[in-house]
Amino acid sequence: MVKYQCPVCGFPELREAPYSDGYGSFEICQCCGFQFGVSDNDCNVTFDEWKRVWVARGMPWESSDYLKPAGWNPKEQLKIAGLWDFET
Repeated sequence: MVKYQCPVCGFPELREAPYSDGYGSFEICQCCGFQFGVSDNDCNVTFDEWKRVWVARGMPWESSDYLKPAGWNPKEQLKIAGLWDFET
């Protein structure tokens, strides 16, 4: 099964591509809670805005339906994905 990466937080386990032919998948990232095609298109929130709020909230695991992976480190996840653009 192919997995996809969240363009907001770098979570590498999305079940669907966030976008296909310009349309959001409507999948909600288990990690940061961004919903592709809704958080952005309907609520006008950019990836960067969502990421900054999520980081400011302490990068909590957002899904109540899925357990966070063992050893999950959100800061490292962002760094590996090339999405960590903060001072520390």
